[in-house]
Amino acid sequence: MKKTLLSLIYIIYLTCVIFSEEPNEKIVSIDQERSETLLYGIDSEVKELIAKLKKDKITGFNKELNSILESTYDESLKLAILDYYTQMEISDGEDEALKVFDLIIYQEEFSDNYAISCIDYLSEIESKKAISDIGSILDSDNDKIVIAAMKLIGKNRVKSQEKTLLSYLEDDDTEESVYVQVIKTLGSIKSKEAIKLLIPIADDEDEETTIRNAVCYSLGEIGDEEGIPVLKRCLGNRTNYLLRLSALEALGKFSSPDMDNILIQSLRDPHWSIREKAIEALGDKKVTKAFDILKYKALKDPETKIQKKAFYAIGDIDSEECRDFLKEVYTEKSYSDTQKILAIEKLIEHNVDWIYPSIEERYNKDRLEKRKPILDATIKFFVNKEYKFGVDLYNKLLADDNYIYRLYAIQGIRLNKLSEFKEKLVTLSTTDKNKNIKKHALSAIEEL
Repeated sequence: MKKTLLSLIYIIYLTCVIFSEEPNEKIVSIDQERSETLLYGIDSEVKELIAKLKKDKITGFNKELNSILESTYDESLKLAILDYYTQMEISDGEDEALKVFDLIIYQEEFSDNYAISCIDYLSEIESKKAISDIGSILDSDNDKIVIAAMKLIGKNRVKSQEKTLLSYLEDDDTEESVYVQVIKTLGSIKSKEAIKLLIPIADDEDEETTIRNAVCYSLGEIGDEEGIPVLKRCLGNRTNYLLRLSALEALGKFSSPDMDNILIQSLRDPHWSIREKAIEALGDKKVTKAFDILKYKALKDPETKIQKKAFYAIGDIDSEECRDFLKEVYTEKSYSDTQKILAIEKLIEHNVDWIYPSIEERYNKDRLEKRKPILDATIKFFVNKEYKFGVDLYNKLLADDNYIYRLYAIQGIRLNKLSEFKEKLVTLSTTDKNKNIKKHALSAIEEL
């Protein structure tokens, strides 16, 4: 009873505060505005909002979106919703997307783009009905539909379709784009039966590069050591960097010291894309012995994009010497702003506890400077990280004259569900001079 009474008093207080300060203007939360746009807006407004929801990875509007998906006649709007659902892995549109199976089977009129989008979406959410029925689509006369179906088979490891896929591989009449996808899908389902058919294709110098690349990918996915020799031969091709790139990516999936050494040696390759792929693999595999050469690449590689990738790989390896190097970059004056920003991004991602005192120190020191790109980037990275112990910094940000910092604070408080800030957010929702702050504060209150 006491808890109920207190809740009622709080609601009355919040309502009174919201309307007492500005009697002629009702400030609604940003989430309420979005909901109303989805419910009542014209198609162009809805599409624009969906694009923003996707970009900012915002959820919570499935009911409104599903209603549109089921009722709209605008196919481009349907595609936008399915694309958003696919990216966010939201399964609410499954029933609507499954309707396209009947359209394909009975060859009724439909857009290729819409059918493919439905299949891609069903694959992403691992729809069990779509997986069990997908074999019925492989006989379609539409190559685009067949390719989409094969991608679903590969992504969901539908091994039961191996025999059908092998028949496509051995059929001389298989169209090239389908042929390439068959090869990739056989790799995705880890078909060892396909290895003996794939090796001669990779060795055939008269074969199209796209097909040989697909074979490299497939052998890497299958992961059988029988494929290593041919992949090494492809990597040694000094005239075709695209083939080298595919071979290197495939070899990077094998776990052995020899493979790690191949990746390290590939950092000397003259083509930037080879170096980039090697760096990514070294970071993914956390190859600690690569630190020295990665440090060199981070600071001195002639390609800026390679320097950036090297910083990221060092952060992903996350050994003690890697952390020490990144902290040195962030705190020492001898490094550039760009290097400091790359360092802090990875430090916050992997070691926020370890770097947090440096973040607070930089805020206290740099917040009044006119030019503060490092601080701005640091705060932006920090508020997008789940971290419960940044309360002191959030208090400072909420009181900052810079409304962007106040907005960042609200974002971090909302992400981390820091309910102790509810009273301050109520105050901001009614008294802050910036309307966006008021809206975002209200939205945060609703989630705390």
